[in-house]
Amino acid sequence: MSEQEATSTPSGGRSTPHLLANREQAAFWSGDGGQAWLTSIDYVEPELEPLGAAAMAVLDARPGESVLDVGCGAAATTLALAGAVSPGGKVVGVDLSPALLELARMRLAADAAQAPDGAAEWVRVGGTAGPRDWAGVEGGAGGGGVRVGSNTSTVQFVHADAQVEAPGGPFDAVFSRFGVMFFADPVAAFGTLRSATVGGGRLTFVCWQSVENNPWFSVPAQAILTTPGVPEQPRQPPGAPGPFAFGEPDRLRSILENAGWAQLDIRPHHDQIELDEDGVEHRIEMALARVLPNPRGEPEEGEGEDGRLLRMQAADRARHAMAAYRDGGRARFPRAAWIVTARNREP
Repeated sequence: MSEQEATSTPSGGRSTPHLLANREQAAFWSGDGGQAWLTSIDYVEPELEPLGAAAMAVLDARPGESVLDVGCGAAATTLALAGAVSPGGKVVGVDLSPALLELARMRLAADAAQAPDGAAEWVRVGGTAGPRDWAGVEGGAGGGGVRVGSNTSTVQFVHADAQVEAPGGPFDAVFSRFGVMFFADPVAAFGTLRSATVGGGRLTFVCWQSVENNPWFSVPAQAILTTPGVPEQPRQPPGAPGPFAFGEPDRLRSILENAGWAQLDIRPHHDQIELDEDGVEHRIEMALARVLPNPRGEPEEGEGEDGRLLRMQAADRARHAMAAYRDGGRARFPRAAWIVTARNREP
């Protein structure tokens, strides 16, 4: 896909990225994908937090450093990084979802409001500072920022496609918690990120291993897909943008090497996810939403009883499949991820 110039829309922080390559992903995360993540955030963030924390421990961000947080979502990782680089550091969070960036701005504003007197202040970051401008979405890397925390670090959010722009650099490090698997051209994307780091700059991210190694996802999905009457889904080519795009480590290594990164390390990380009854039902709803409309089963205009019955049958099959992982009142699923590190070559 070619890079396209796009016009910003100054509407309370919502804008279109100035450069856009991932059109399908931008549409998804600006629409149903972003809203679904926002609706699920009370489930998703606690599930992902241990994996993000493990990757941050490997990154070892230090006071005074600048870090780019790719696919920052609603700011959980960005704010954690801001704490690590205080005092005197800077974190820029980039994401394609206006809805998630809006929540990120609210969280940052809440943190600033709760800071002791003198510990938070609006600052200029290439533009006019102030509560309506600080997210930096109206002028690429422009807009205001906010310094928060002990002795302060600067935090900024930008609505951007990180495949083609990494505003606010150069950075000492690039970090991502499950935000780098969706690029249409991953070699170009990691090349852009490398160009945004200083010589010897660090890259650290966590991504999923193969779907087969992650039954928390594959078990309910397969049960739903094999329910009689569920439409057959189009087959995605290996490595297509999506959660498990980097499941094959040799492909991942090739992508990073071709993008110019050096000193690569791709280490396996295993843990388990524990779901209570609500968590199981939420996981089933998320799996249903990928293949069937209206997963909760409320009546839709023009929908017959057959459609509602099919959703109920698919959900029942998913519950039955997930029961094999139950122990008492909870279900426990193994998870498999990669924690990836690399360095930009010295100039």
